[in-house]
Amino acid sequence: MLSLSQGEELCGGTAMARGRATAEAAGVDVSSGTPLLLQLNNARQAEMEALNIRRTGAIRAAQYKMTTDYLGPLATGAARGGSILTQWLKDR
Repeated sequence: MLSLSQGEELCGGTAMARGRATAEAAGVDVSSGTPLLLQLNNARQAEMEALNIRRTGAIRAAQYKMTTDYLGPLATGAARGGSILTQWLKDR
């Protein structure tokens, strides 16, 4: 199974390879000039997407942790008997 970073690289790398192959098939020298700038821009975009995916995952993980930190004690109280609402009212 691919890790997240490997999957991100695979998607970005595939798009860049496809663009390079298309340009080379058209007889364009991809090692300099505008095609090279396009490749650099594509690489930058792929990296930005990968960073955004990682950032979104980190934010969601923090949100889940905050939720469990808040609800965890209520749930353990409910397991001992009563409901989450009963436990919440006792804690007030």
